[in-house]
Amino acid sequence: SCTLDGVTITAGNSSGSSVNVGGGLYDPHGAPTFRSLKIVANSAGNGGGLAAAGHDQLRDCLFQGNSATSSGGGIFVVELGSASLVNCGFVGNGAYDGGAAYADGSLTMTNCTLTLNGGYLRGGLVVNLGTAVLYNNILWNNGDTTQGKQIAGVSFSLSHNCIQGWDGTLGGIGNIGGAPLLVDPANLDLHLSAGSSCIDTGVNSALNLPDKDYYGNNRVIDGNGDGTAVVDIGLHEYGVSNPTTTAPAGLFAPGWVWFSIPLTPAGSANPNTVLGFSCTNRLFGWDDAGKTVLLFPDDFATLAVGPSYLLKLNIGESYTPSYTGLPMVKPFEHTLPAAGFSWVGVPGTTNIAGTALSVRKGGVTRTATEDQNATSPWLNWNWIYWDTANQTARIMSPFPGADDNTVHPWSGYRVWATTENVTIIFP
Repeated sequence: SCTLDGVTITAGNSSGSSVNVGGGLYDPHGAPTFRSLKIVANSAGNGGGLAAAGHDQLRDCLFQGNSATSSGGGIFVVELGSASLVNCGFVGNGAYDGGAAYADGSLTMTNCTLTLNGGYLRGGLVVNLGTAVLYNNILWNNGDTTQGKQIAGVSFSLSHNCIQGWDGTLGGIGNIGGAPLLVDPANLDLHLSAGSSCIDTGVNSALNLPDKDYYGNNRVIDGNGDGTAVVDIGLHEYGVSNPTTTAPAGLFAPGWVWFSIPLTPAGSANPNTVLGFSCTNRLFGWDDAGKTVLLFPDDFATLAVGPSYLLKLNIGESYTPSYTGLPMVKPFEHTLPAAGFSWVGVPGTTNIAGTALSVRKGGVTRTATEDQNATSPWLNWNWIYWDTANQTARIMSPFPGADDNTVHPWSGYRVWATTENVTIIFP
């Protein structure tokens, strides 16, 4: 066995050889490992890019623009041979049959993307004499929009793949036919776009599931923000790692602190874990409906985005909490179920101008200005917040005359609702 890593194989041509296979690479009987290869514009009778007659392992490889006069423009797996591919891309390869890949042997693919490949018969993957096991792969726009052009053959095990024209006749579980919305495959940008059907729709138990995607991003992350990390389909893991938020310096200083949690914690929401110190018997929450104070841990056990909290720090104590939270889905809404005072927190990690806030009741939405000028406002727009440094209350209002006109992440506010079931909308 051997390892080949990080090189480009291009302009190979096997037409003068006795076997005419593997224009770029040919493994007759070994067990090589290929990593981060670019296999580009090679040609052969079978396996324009690679012919695998041994037991090949490929990871983070790109097959582009290879061609075969017979089978397997990108890769051809010879009978009795095998190939295992992880995070590999096939773009613009062509052959008489199996423009991207053709298997007479054993083929396993995990989190690969096959697109814009072509064939006189079929442009995507063809399994002829062999078998194929596929997890979390994209097969899209290989010849035309039908399933038969994307994948064809007789012996498959298919789990959580995105296959254009999918009709279920090939069996398997979790396979879908929704558009992957690749950014620009013609120019080799195989990232997923927002709204892709492939975001968080793979299977975490896939064989050989990688811990990074083709681009070096971490797998597995929560790409759709629903609180559960599920691997994406294809070679790209959509989104960014969960954001980290740090409290403003000086907010958690000795004395009373009014604060909120701007992001839902990605792990435990226990206050001791989120804030990094013991909150037992000195952290207070608020029951909006019952209009009563709650004590941690007797009355509540976790922190949430939406309400604000009160905390008493002793002399000599000072903290700057930092934690990793889940991405926010905006706009964020917080409903005040009863009239009277409520403690309201600010979601997200950016400042929000007071004039950008809005409120809704009974299906009617008002801007802050519209509500302020209404005959019967739903909110009093003088929101009370706490100046920790001076241990005194101050006023936030979108309108002139207040101490501040902006709401800030981590800050807590005491808000008066004049009626029940008013929803505050944070853009």
